[in-house]
Amino acid sequence: MIPAETTEVNSKWDQIRTIYETTSEDCLGFKHGKKMKKWITPGTWKVIEERRHINKKILDTKSKKLQERHKASYRILDKNVKRLARSDKRAYMEDLAKQAEEAAEKGEQGKIYKITREICGKFRSNNDVHIKDKNGRLLTTEEEQKARWAEHFKEVLNRPPSDDEAIIIEAVQDLEININLPNRQEIITAIKSLKNGKSPGQDNLNAELKFFNHYLHQYGKEK
Repeated sequence: MIPAETTEVNSKWDQIRTIYETTSEDCLGFKHGKKMKKWITPGTWKVIEERRHINKKILDTKSKKLQERHKASYRILDKNVKRLARSDKRAYMEDLAKQAEEAAEKGEQGKIYKITREICGKFRSNNDVHIKDKNGRLLTTEEEQKARWAEHFKEVLNRPPSDDEAIIIEAVQDLEININLPNRQEIITAIKSLKNGKSPGQDNLNAELKFFNHYLHQYGKEK
């Protein structure tokens, strides 16, 4: 049975986390992680976040029935995300094409070149990588290259076990590990060590929010 104090703490933390999430979403919105996906609209990002929350529930839930229910919701959201993403990309490409036409009419070659690079992307394919067999013969067909990759990984990963037993030296003394709950100063130190610009954890709160809250609290104490 969960103690009443723990339940109360968890309830308060859920309230604080909800306040942070709603305030951050209203004030900051969603961060676009990659330039190549900047065509995704805020509405689609919101559905993506919902899908991510459902996926987290699937991982955290131990009940099989609840997992199946969450998986069904996830499949629906996944279809919606793909449909919305296709629609967003189509609208984004049409807008770029319209901008290119307007730039062509005005004779803005630099803008046309920039739009063309943005549409085509700047990533190169790895299909032109040269692969050779053990005898140094260049493999030109896709089937030969796949067979060579399979042969390579089969040799690398399927090695026989070592005949020598691992030598594990016994510890001179047992390490003293503190298993007590963290105190206030340890929590502050952990918050200060968080790096900015990283994905949030299970609480869905970025490091910047926790770091800002710490200094806001310190400022309030000084006032």
